[in-house]
Amino acid sequence: MGISVDRIGTFRCRLVEKGISKTKEKGYPQLIAKVLLTQLYDEKGGENGEGVWFPIEDWGMEAMAYACLYGVSKKSGQVEPTLSYDQAVKVFKWDGASMLELDQTDHTGLEFQVRVTENTYEGARSPFQVSWIDEYDADPVYTLRKLDAKEIKDLDAQFSAGKVASAKKAASAPKAPHPARVPADDGKKSQAPVAPKVPVKPKAPVVETEPAKMTKAEKNAALKKKSDRIKAEAAKQKTPTAPKSTTPPPPDDEDIETAEGTPPAVPEAGGSCTKQEAWEKIFEMRDPSIDDETVKDLWKAAIEEVAGPGVATADVAPEQWWQIKDIVVADCGKF
Repeated sequence: MGISVDRIGTFRCRLVEKGISKTKEKGYPQLIAKVLLTQLYDEKGGENGEGVWFPIEDWGMEAMAYACLYGVSKKSGQVEPTLSYDQAVKVFKWDGASMLELDQTDHTGLEFQVRVTENTYEGARSPFQVSWIDEYDADPVYTLRKLDAKEIKDLDAQFSAGKVASAKKAASAPKAPHPARVPADDGKKSQAPVAPKVPVKPKAPVVETEPAKMTKAEKNAALKKKSDRIKAEAAKQKTPTAPKSTTPPPPDDEDIETAEGTPPAVPEAGGSCTKQEAWEKIFEMRDPSIDDETVKDLWKAAIEEVAGPGVATADVAPEQWWQIKDIVVADCGKF
């Protein structure tokens, strides 16, 4: 029996055994896998400072992966496949249709990647957890998922300005009516025909394009930039905006958009507190020039960064509330 993983990092591994089980609280299906860690990625271990894979199989270090395959979407409110489901499809060459097939197909010895992060869940048996699985040759460096040239070309073909405009082209102008004639007056000479009204050609419709959806990293950066801008503008004024006399209640759970991959590293917890204590401390230390809505945006972004995408605030641990408080204060505090 090997030793349990004792550090964070990106590893290559070999599958020892796997199966399908249910999550303890909600009963959602999850993939469980026991793996032997064979290589550790060192981002600057090469001769020229480039990243290299370092062999560690002789360490005998093992890890357990628990990948929840389905969950309730915050947007639709329906049970839908998760990002871990998508990764299981890639790693195990699974068609995604039958969990029985995934369970019974023998993948022993299959090599792939796992990402190990700190386990901040209260009562966890291990301080480390497998938070992501990926294919053996996947890029071990955490980067944003970008479309390749072919995918972008397909988008051009589907959403180019010319095609959108053609699809919404205004109907052709109606034909002019025949000239109306006034009946002859007592058999006398008819009056001149009345000139028809010239139809006004309708204006071409304005084509509105949907703005590109921001990734989680871009959203966090935008919030930080907004906070810094408000502080800079307030510093130019002689009298800063006075804070409100009372602290508003913390916002309820709202839709938190997810992004591919694992949230970026967050500061280590230096203590613990409740949700309400974290919120009150933030308003005690916030820069008076930062408005409530900006603080709420920073609060929601920090929850997603620390506790993970789509987590309910009821599931956030006291140590995580401490980290969330530190992150928001760093972005909107008075320094």
